[in-house]
Amino acid sequence: MLPNKLRKIRFLLWAVLLGMLLLIFGFSSQTGDESGDMSGKVTEILLRVIRPDFEKLPQKEQAEMLKQTNHYVRKCAHFAEYALLALVFYLLLRTYPLKLRALLSWLGASAYAVTDEIHQLYVGERMGRAKDVLIDSFGAAAGVTLGILIAKRWKKKHG
Repeated sequence: MLPNKLRKIRFLLWAVLLGMLLLIFGFSSQTGDESGDMSGKVTEILLRVIRPDFEKLPQKEQAEMLKQTNHYVRKCAHFAEYALLALVFYLLLRTYPLKLRALLSWLGASAYAVTDEIHQLYVGERMGRAKDVLIDSFGAAAGVTLGILIAKRWKKKHG
């Protein structure tokens, strides 16, 4: 039987994992216009923070900057959400040997990336892209790497 604290942590991690899967599914269920609008708003906020004079730029220049930056914001979001997904997988599998835990975490997140892109094939104005699976898989690898670093630091600190 697991100690109560460990059960609570495991329950929390399962809840976060399920939440992440549902969140990604929800994002992929948005039409192309809905998804573009949402990421466009995030991009605009980022540009206003990074570039305080953004509103003073001519409209045409603002639009071009938004268009160019939005692409990178979307790809960074793909990378980050799958890094977090793989990290949660990694933490859930902490009782497995390191190499197996790393492989299963990466494979789990990467497999979900494949299903996510297939899902997008059936959503209006969306496309499933192999390039996005690649970005997601690199994000998953980063999440696994972060998990390994966290585990090593934890072990060093707590024995």
